Amino acid sequence: MDKFIVNTKSQATSLKLGIPENYRKECIKEIYRLGDSMNKKTKVQAIMTTYKIFNESKIFDTLLRNILKIATKIKIEEDRGIYDNKGTYLNNQSLILKDTWGAIYEKGHFTESHDHISASSYLSFVYYLQAEPNTPLILSDDNQKILPENDLFAIFPSYVRHKVPTHEGPEDRIVLAGNINLLTEKENLNN
Repeated sequence: MDKFIVNTKSQATSLKLGIPENYRKECIKEIYRLGDSMNKKTKVQAIMTTYKIFNESKIFDTLLRNILKIATKIKIEEDRGIYDNKGTYLNNQSLILKDTWGAIYEKGHFTESHDHISASSYLSFVYYLQAEPNTPLILSDDNQKILPENDLFAIFPSYVRHKVPTHEGPEDRIVLAGNINLLTEKENLNN
């Protein structure tokens, strides 16, 4: 007999983080400085940094600590019945940033529909440093739209397909995005 964990509707959470505007501007300036490392070779058809932005600049450390803290709180609140793909109950697991990148969407840029299963991630997120609601994040499994605004944080299971339509706004859309994994007991012992 095989067991299957079936999710009939994905759950996404979005909230404002309350990050000061001057710090967000520093992060934006740093993403511009780091520039394009991917040359549109990913599903993100925009200007994109490497996947390890946290190794390239310490400017993002405070923001990433806040993101991990919020993700952990959300996970704990929702931890009544979370299972991995093997049916193992995931209570009392710690979270760790797997990868994080910056992206600048100029007019005409977009992201193709994709998920982060191949990245072997647990949760995926996007944080809007600079955005307008005219270029939403679309969770394409059920066509939910998250309308971005400055300082909005959105987090969802990594298996959820998502995309960004063509950006037509007058200002660049600038985000910090990434993946979060469960920290295994073995990794906990090594830290």
